[in-house]
Amino acid sequence: MAIFRIYMLLCYLIPLQILQLLSKAFPSYFRDLYVTSMRKFNLVTRLVQLYKPYVLFKGIFDDTNSERLRGKAREMSSSNDEVDLFNFDPKCIDWKDYLINIHIPGVKKFVIKK
Repeated sequence: MAIFRIYMLLCYLIPLQILQLLSKAFPSYFRDLYVTSMRKFNLVTRLVQLYKPYVLFKGIFDDTNSERLRGKAREMSSSNDEVDLFNFDPKCIDWKDYLINIHIPGVKKFVIKK
């Protein structure tokens, strides 16, 4: 995260500060560019803060116990209807569909409020 902050400072924040000075000196030329660029910078910064716990998470997920439980439920059940009713197999999730149609619209609606 420290390297990312240094990168953002050198590549974006310092140029934005120069652009801010230019926009004060020549508002008709640089004001709109500065406002738009600053808005984008703030959005990226918010998204980085939002996703930091997930991107930098060092844990390992293990579903071995869930798989055993699902196997036992199939063995014990006389019909698969009940097992299918409570299906919690993460392999069945269409992650691309989830991200595009649920997660990203939710982030836009509830996190990135305009």
